[in-house]
Amino acid sequence: MSGSTMALSRNKRPRVYYDSGILVAVGRGPADMHYDDVIRVLDAVDMCGCQGVTTPLALMEAVDVFRKRATGSHKYRSGSDGERVSIDLDVRGSVTNMLDKVDDMKRLRQLKILYSHGPFLNLSFLHKKMLEHAGRTAPGVGGQRCRHIGVGPFNWEHFALALDAGAVAICTTDAAFADIAGNDGTFGHIKIQLTGAPLIDLLAGRGG
Repeated sequence: MSGSTMALSRNKRPRVYYDSGILVAVGRGPADMHYDDVIRVLDAVDMCGCQGVTTPLALMEAVDVFRKRATGSHKYRSGSDGERVSIDLDVRGSVTNMLDKVDDMKRLRQLKILYSHGPFLNLSFLHKKMLEHAGRTAPGVGGQRCRHIGVGPFNWEHFALALDAGAVAICTTDAAFADIAGNDGTFGHIKIQLTGAPLIDLLAGRGG
């Protein structure tokens, strides 16, 4: 029996994986454009009896987002040591506030942080998956440059972590994840709940 299967058998509640976009929205609160949709999905996870899980990778990405946003909200004026210290304190406070909200979710048993060294985190394997799913081109609007839309390198790591955790679904703000649902031999069975989309059957109480 694999480590993932053993972990799932000990935990009777179906697991739903939260990526970094979920943690960022929770940490920012109503100021985040995804916040209302994220809360709707998290409430559905709780109501249907599933267990929300995440990993240090998602937390690391969320910390990075908060650091960059807090730093970018400032402009140097005097360039003094005191000014830099003040900005650094603001950045640390922003990250601490986000982590406090994650801790609140843990305390309320709405979230578990899982650690993994599973076989699907093999970077050579994930590299092949990235090349296998080439993504697509999105035309620019009003003469703007075209964009590439597809599952990025860190997204594949989230798929691998969700699989190793025995998660039956991933909740995300990133529409690229949906390209893999039902479309991959390794990860395609994992349901994708986009926060801005209607609830999938599992979270709407209609079964898996």
